[in-house]
Amino acid sequence: MIQLGFVQGSRVRRIKIDGKEVSIMSSETGFVPLKFNLDKLEENKDKFKEFKLTEEDIKVLNELKELGSEQKMANDIKKDFKKTGWKVIYER
Repeated sequence: MIQLGFVQGSRVRRIKIDGKEVSIMSSETGFVPLKFNLDKLEENKDKFKEFKLTEEDIKVLNELKELGSEQKMANDIKKDFKKTGWKVIYER
């Protein structure tokens, strides 16, 4: 399992990768984790609508699925967050 923490100003994101399950927590979700099993994305379409995920968000989840290993997923997530101005505050 890999845990990542990001900060941008006062905004915080926490991401946990455990096998093919990805959990995302943020202030926008009320710090309630959004959990997705990358092998069952088609079954999670209701969650996508509930949490107002865009087609771009779903595309990113599908790209993560193709990477395979937790470390490759974590590296890709860090790269994407850094591109948009987020700082990595921890990786465990």
